[in-house]
Parts: sequence; structure tokens; C-alpha cells
Amino acid sequence: MTEFEEKIKKYLYDANKMLQNSKSKKLSITFTDDIYTLLSIIQSNQLDVDYESILKYTSYDFNDSSVDKKFDEYFLHNYEECFNVNHKIGDLGAYLNNLYGEGYFKKYKVPMDMHDTVKICSNFFDFYDKDISKFFKYMLDKHNIFMGGVFMEDGITGCTFSLSSQNEPFIVINDYKDITLSDILVHEVIHAYLENSFNDRSFENTSQKHSNNLDEVYSRFIELVFRLYLDEIKFNQNDREALSLSGDNTLIDILYGYNYMLKNYDSKDILDCPDLYYDYMNYEVYSYGGVLAYHYFDEYLKNPENCKENIGKLSIDSKKHDRKYLLNNYGLKEENLGKSRVLVKHMKNHFKY
Repeated sequence: MTEFEEKIKKYLYDANKMLQNSKSKKLSITFTDDIYTLLSIIQSNQLDVDYESILKYTSYDFNDSSVDKKFDEYFLHNYEECFNVNHKIGDLGAYLNNLYGEGYFKKYKVPMDMHDTVKICSNFFDFYDKDISKFFKYMLDKHNIFMGGVFMEDGITGCTFSLSSQNEPFIVINDYKDITLSDILVHEVIHAYLENSFNDRSFENTSQKHSNNLDEVYSRFIELVFRLYLDEIKFNQNDREALSLSGDNTLIDILYGYNYMLKNYDSKDILDCPDLYYDYMNYEVYSYGGVLAYHYFDEYLKNPENCKENIGKLSIDSKKHDRKYLLNNYGLKEENLGKSRVLVKHMKNHFKY
């Protein structure tokens, strides 16, 4: 049994034990979610974990209509309060797609292994932030970063798992052989760092944070800062351009898809269909993540410390406030987020036509 399989086995055992001992419906749901997540990891990757024995006497098919109703209320609040800015951000997809078409890609040239990846990421976090650098070293020392794996949805290149039944997150990343792996790793480390910073994981806070759908803002932002760092250390120019083109093309596709969802489905359609709800939330989280990341990056170039404070507080406070409040504080103004100026200002450096 590998080290990864040993950890997943332990996580499943812990989640199951906590579920069996739980007297709270809300806590039971969170521990049940942990079990479903771990089962997905085990089954998708064919891990050598005898989950049937661990769950032999456990009923983990837990549903509660009152909890589902509460999730719906959080979703509808943000959907209605942010209706206009949602559509303006979605419209950016049509505008940028018309401006840059399908774009173009470049192949990576510099081969990199895991040792190279850890070294460049470590140097980057030393440059960016001492606390995050310390956390990255902690994750490495605890062996909470794993290479390879199949995730719960197609196209995922890395994933951070933060289980309610555990005190610390763990990261699984795909095995790329170029600078892509470093880009993925800095992205996931920020997810893990923020998850590790959430002290109060009450049902209400978790629901508020989930419905705000801003979880990708800091992680997408750190990718932009990482590319700036690659410029400063004069990493291979072709690979720097390839990384930027890939990120911009992906963002335009995501925004275009978000625009389509907003124009063709209303809130009732989304809530009535679990698959549609999943697709909508996925488009939304990466749309907001990409757009706000560029706005924060623009601020970072002018005042790095002020930007880091704003984006850090926005990420942590997403459990306390609704999305409309978050979009009008922490260095942001809702009225600016649907404008193309900031995105085009930076994208035009990558699309050279």
C-alpha cells in the first residue's frame, strides 16, 4: 500500500468514525460529504483501500430537505442581488471571444521534473509571501502533496481536498513534465493555505462561502503573479508565453460558457436540475476567479502589499458576507468588474495580433 493509499484509508476511517458519533444533522452531512469525496478518490484511482470493510456498518446516504432548502436560499440571494454584474461579467466572454477568436497555443520546450517544480515554487513563495512560503514547506514536510491521480470531473489538473473530519488539507496534482506543473502547484497551495485559515467551519459559514463562488479568485491571481516572477527570473520566453496564452484562452472559454448559461437558463432551471446547477456553478466560479484575478493583479503592480491584504481578506471573509458586499469592498467596485479595459490591457500582451 502506497503512502497516499495509507492516508486516504486513514481519512476514510476518521470520517466514518465521526459520522457514527455525530448527533448533529448538519455535521452528519459534512462528514457524509467527506466519505463521498474519499470514495470518489478511491474508486476513480483504483486505490488499494478496502472501503467496504470500513463502511460495513455505516449508513451514509444522508439527505435532509431543510438543509437543501437553506443552500437554495443562499444561492438565490446571490443570484438575484448580483444579477446585473453576473450578466456584465458573462458579456465579457462574448466580447473577448469576438476580439481574440479561438486564440492560439504554444508547445512547452523546457522539461521539468518534480524536483525542479518544488524548487521553483519554493523560490516563488519566498519571493511572494513569508507565511505562505512557510505553509508550503509545512505541506511538503507533512507529505500532503501527492503526484498523479484522476479527479471527480474531466479536465481537472489538480485538486485541494479539505475534509471536515481532518484538521489540514491535502493536494493531488497531475504529473506534467513542464512549467505547467509549477503553475498548477502554486494554484493549489493557495487553495490549501486558505482552507487551512478557515477556523470556523459552521454550516452557515460554509454555505455562505460556497454560494459566493469566489474560491478561485486568489488561486487564479497567484498564477498571474507567478508568471510575473517567471518574467523576472527570465525563465524560457516561449514557455512563459505558452503559459499566459493557455490561461487567457481558458478564461475566455469559461466566460463565454458562463454567458451562455446566464442567457439561456434562469434560477429555477438551475435549481431544478443538479447537473445544470453543477455546470452553472463551475462556469461562475472560474469566471469570477479569472476576472477578479486580473483586477487584483492590476492593483498588485501598483501596490503589492495593499493588494495582498485586500485579496486575502476577501477570501477569508467570503464566509461572513454575501457576494454583493464582497464585490464592493476589499479594493473592488462592482461597477468596474464588467468592463473589459483591465482584461484587455493585460491580454493584449499575449495575443500578438
